[in-house]
Amino acid sequence: IVGMITGTLRSTQLRIPFISPMLDCFTLILRGIPVYAQLMIAYFAVPQLTGLAPSALVTGIVTLGLCSGAYASELIRNGYNTIDKG
Repeated sequence: IVGMITGTLRSTQLRIPFISPMLDCFTLILRGIPVYAQLMIAYFAVPQLTGLAPSALVTGIVTLGLCSGAYASELIRNGYNTIDKG
């Protein structure tokens, strides 16, 4: 769901001035940092910074969902961009 929404909003036909650059940064950051490092940051740093301490299962599900959503958004965005205007 994250990948579909992000990929659709990032496609060149639907460039929204404020949202598209934020989604570009989201995708760039999540694809650039290794998944293991993201899991470590989410599990150890987020509770230190926010005071919220979710369980390891919740942290893993959310982190892996966001990471796979970033990769899926690239696939969906490129799929939209390959369709001719016809």
